[in-house]
Amino acid sequence: MSKVISTAKYNSEESWITLTFEDETTSQVSNDDVRRQYTDLYNKWLSEGNIPEPEFTPEELAEQARLEKVFEAKSYLASTDFYMTVDKYATLTEERKAELTQLRAEARVLINELEVTDE
Repeated sequence: MSKVISTAKYNSEESWITLTFEDETTSQVSNDDVRRQYTDLYNKWLSEGNIPEPEFTPEELAEQARLEKVFEAKSYLASTDFYMTVDKYATLTEERKAELTQLRAEARVLINELEVTDE
């Protein structure tokens, strides 16, 4: 029994496609592999009016970007916690203290704005 493609999704860089077959199995292949291994099957699927979908919707991409910004802000706070200890903070120049204080405050504001709560 030959496989029948039900959906095809490409990643944002379009370097690979995930084929989902009617039997709910999937195959993730590069564009070159699609052309080589699944040429007839994929071309038949396309000729039937099917169009590959993006891997992620615009909403999912926006959510990924939001989560990445929160992660980066939290990582910055974690990486600079050491400087905020009493002993280490006392050794910093006034300029560095001001910079750390400002950047850490900006990171906390960003986290508070972007982090979703269950309230």
